[in-house]
Amino acid sequence: MTHASSPTTHHTELDRAQQANSSLADHVKDRWYPVFHIAAPAGWINDPNGLSHYNGRYQVFFQHHPYSTSWGPMHWGHVSSENLVTWQREPLALAPSLDEDSGGVYSGSAVTGPDGQLYAYYTGNRWKNPANRDEGNVQVQCLATSADGLTFTKQGTVIGTTGLENFRDPKVFQREGRWYMALGATGEDGRGQVHLYTSNDMMAWDFSCVLYEDPREDVFMLECPDLFELDGKWVLMFCPERPRPVGYRNRNTHNAGYQVGDWQPGGTFVPLTDYRQVDWGHNFYAPQTLEAPDERRICWGWMGSFTLPVASQAEDGWAGQLTIPRHLSELAPESWTGLILDRQGCQSLAPIPHRSQAL
Repeated sequence: MTHASSPTTHHTELDRAQQANSSLADHVKDRWYPVFHIAAPAGWINDPNGLSHYNGRYQVFFQHHPYSTSWGPMHWGHVSSENLVTWQREPLALAPSLDEDSGGVYSGSAVTGPDGQLYAYYTGNRWKNPANRDEGNVQVQCLATSADGLTFTKQGTVIGTTGLENFRDPKVFQREGRWYMALGATGEDGRGQVHLYTSNDMMAWDFSCVLYEDPREDVFMLECPDLFELDGKWVLMFCPERPRPVGYRNRNTHNAGYQVGDWQPGGTFVPLTDYRQVDWGHNFYAPQTLEAPDERRICWGWMGSFTLPVASQAEDGWAGQLTIPRHLSELAPESWTGLILDRQGCQSLAPIPHRSQAL
């Protein structure tokens, strides 16, 4: 593991970003600013990150560019809630401050470690030539820890360079006393893959296997993978990049889907279904889930507009939001025909008009 920069450097970058975002927020127009959905005070927002329940509160982090309404070097924004309805804004959690994350603190996940700290794993992105991004980037997996869920100390790189240009979005979970990390990647053959790493101590990680490779030759990357158990089966959720449309499927500019299958620790994911979309809307991407204290599986996605121009982005000082939290449950287990996205499953949302939607 590489050494991190000093806490002072990170705090300085956080303070600078926070001040810039506060200044930008002074000019935000609220004509379309969301009421029920999580959004940044100002600036750009995309993937939900670090979904967790820590210190008695739901913690939702998100990709955030605090300096403008356009995509830029990523930071982690942060909100928290006791009930999934009323959300409290928290200070920015992570900002670029290391050489390995100088191009952005990219997407990742958060889990509670055996020492009671919150472990936030993220992809550190560094451009080989910041003046010409066409020359490519270097992506590594990094760790930051927090004793209060608010202030994070960067621990540096835990998985170094692999030679793969696309190698990101760590989703960490525990199974049978061992830690696992699913990562999206472009394989050496140019195909979209999910790689699996394992660890005993959350610090030293070893490559286990290619958990899954997309059979579609046109798919070159599987972003934002999430592997979780649901009603006795395993669900692998991911975002395939550039799948070729087939009938009415894959016609969104950005696609997010899943497959139901079998998985045993140490093995590969064995699909039992074909690829299905999580949400048929045009503005849904990068879903991530958490297991709530009552064992419900709760999901958020990025709800952004992928076609320009966007009025709120150009004129109102903010861009993007997250979906409302959704409870995932299995539909028709005997045939594994799909997932149910159910707002009623989030009990705190029960007073809000709702319906279940089978996918």
